[in-house]
Amino acid sequence: MNDESKFALLRDPTAPFSVQDAAPILAPFAGVIPAEFLQTLHRRPGVLLRDLTEKDALDAAAALGRADIPVQVVAESDMVEVPAPPRYPLKSAVLADDAFVVDVPRWTGRIPWDKFFLIDIVPEFVRKTGSMQLDPHESQLLAEANTDQTRIQPAARTSLTVYLELLCRDPLIRMRIDRNAFAFRKAGIPVVPSRETNFRTLVETLQERCVNAVIGPGMRQLLKGMNSTKESNYDRARFENLAAWMLTIQGVAP
Repeated sequence: MNDESKFALLRDPTAPFSVQDAAPILAPFAGVIPAEFLQTLHRRPGVLLRDLTEKDALDAAAALGRADIPVQVVAESDMVEVPAPPRYPLKSAVLADDAFVVDVPRWTGRIPWDKFFLIDIVPEFVRKTGSMQLDPHESQLLAEANTDQTRIQPAARTSLTVYLELLCRDPLIRMRIDRNAFAFRKAGIPVVPSRETNFRTLVETLQERCVNAVIGPGMRQLLKGMNSTKESNYDRARFENLAAWMLTIQGVAP
């Protein structure tokens, strides 16, 4: 059994960071070529490497330091892990003057606005397979042409779900709002027939109330005018990497 302590390498939040400069330095510690690790770093906005030995972590930090790229070495035991996504997104909530009020069958709670730590918008693409649809004439032609009953590959479909991610502290709680399943009328915000407009109003209201919260990159894009369903490279892995980094460097209690 290996009881050796492990360490993580984190970006320094006070210094600029270049993935192009860092990739060739860190690639050997990740066991991959620089070109491959460059793509990996684009998906790691805060936590660069994990599960390193103490020697490798210190050597990597020193190598980056020689290139004027400061980083932080953190013991894995000191990393603050992001809570897993809740099984059920919030279907409704009330934006009261002093708190975010949740009253649903599985949970009731009142969270003061100053407890919100990170707010972000994260799209999730799910690739699904389904049966191939053929009309009766096509089915007969296919049967005649494939007497050996060659298997037909199912058609693939991609569905998009846009989540508003809400991370709170003291205690550490993760909530999610599904853009397409949230009851905006119950939230206490002005509503119109457009779901996209209602979602934007909800996000803008949260930004106004959660003055202490960090606004994530996905939410910043929406606030700049981008449609929430616009194709984006941002995803849950990037969000959770960013959240773990921020929770750890700010010392939020798990």
